[in-house]
Amino acid sequence: MLIMEECWDALVAALVASGAIPQNAASVMLEHLAERFIAHSEGSLDSCWQVAAAELRDQASRLRQRSVP
Repeated sequence: MLIMEECWDALVAALVASGAIPQNAASVMLEHLAERFIAHSEGSLDSCWQVAAAELRDQASRLRQRSVP
């Protein structure tokens, strides 16, 4: 999960730095991902992930912090 997080961060940073997407679009993407993590942790979305609910909520919190420009 942490490797995926680092790859996601690098991808978003590269897209913003290259001008491919504006910062506000990146913020929306990060917020949407955080919402999906929370939904998975609550069991409202089917998931094959074997990650603890508390870890998903923690990850969602970190994503939300990053989504603020």
